[in-house]
Amino acid sequence: MTTKHNFNRKGAFAVLFAVLLPILMIFLGFSVDYSHMQRTRNELRTIADLSAKSSAAALARTDGDEAVAWATAVEVALSNEVSGKPLTLQPDDVIFGRSTRTGEQWSFTPGLKPANAVQVVANRKNNSPEGPIPLFFGRFYGQSGFEAVQTATASFVDVDIMLVLDRSGSMTQPINGADGTSVTRWQALDEAVTLFIDKLDATPARERVGLVTFSDSATLDSTLNSDMSLLRDAMEDLNNAGQAGTTNIFDGLTRTRQHMNGFSPPNRSRYVILLTDGSYNTGGNPAPVATQCGDDNIIINTITFSDEANQADMEIVADEAGGGHFHAPDGDTLEAIFERLAGTFAVLSE
Repeated sequence: MTTKHNFNRKGAFAVLFAVLLPILMIFLGFSVDYSHMQRTRNELRTIADLSAKSSAAALARTDGDEAVAWATAVEVALSNEVSGKPLTLQPDDVIFGRSTRTGEQWSFTPGLKPANAVQVVANRKNNSPEGPIPLFFGRFYGQSGFEAVQTATASFVDVDIMLVLDRSGSMTQPINGADGTSVTRWQALDEAVTLFIDKLDATPARERVGLVTFSDSATLDSTLNSDMSLLRDAMEDLNNAGQAGTTNIFDGLTRTRQHMNGFSPPNRSRYVILLTDGSYNTGGNPAPVATQCGDDNIIINTITFSDEANQADMEIVADEAGGGHFHAPDGDTLEAIFERLAGTFAVLSE
């Protein structure tokens, strides 16, 4: 038999449930919508990133054609969806400018020429073509949709690279080539440089490469230039001229530093790849010149080629100029080093 007391308790629970149900529905609805909002913001961020990087790559590939870069950003955005709809970028949503680096920090200046960076604003706002993003349970708390904006910036790095190569007499010594056969050290180097050039040609970045070689003294064989055929021609001339003489690394680095400071603007990233198969025996210790290069923000990566090379000296040179040292006992390793270095230069920065 149901007592009056139990009846009153059940009635109280019913009233309480009736009061709390709307509140519970609001909390549940808001929880679902909050997850939806976070997912949508992530989608927007992904599209902004993809569009900016693709546009920056197009800008680099076309030597600064902003029309092509803008069309690329728009195409990438339209091929991706935010909350079930493709994203339409407006003209003001794609901004061109320059990114500059101070230490580890990058700063973007819109409108600065020549452009090396793209900023994409991906938004679903009231005035955007697709409008705000609808909410599933917004009617429970008086909000039918919400606005979201995500911004991403991508830039390609302007890189100047000087190859500083040993053409002393010891470069005529035999060494295992990339195919396992015996070739001269210079022939193996020529194959590695060819691979290096091909790798740079295949990247979206705009690198300029120059060439200095040294024996008794150093010569500037190819000035900094984005036309890789000039470097190929210079290497061919050196192949025909032959290799002879002593090892004047000091003069090689000095000539390189002079050329880079005269022809490479400080807002470009500046690198040297220095290769020798021995040790300096003419011109003095190259370490002080490497220190000066480091002060000029010229990074030196050193390669010792053959087991007779003085690795310790080249490690010091690299350390003085903020670079790394690599050792290649054979042609296979040398090619791998040049390929790896080419990949580190061809980067897009965010």
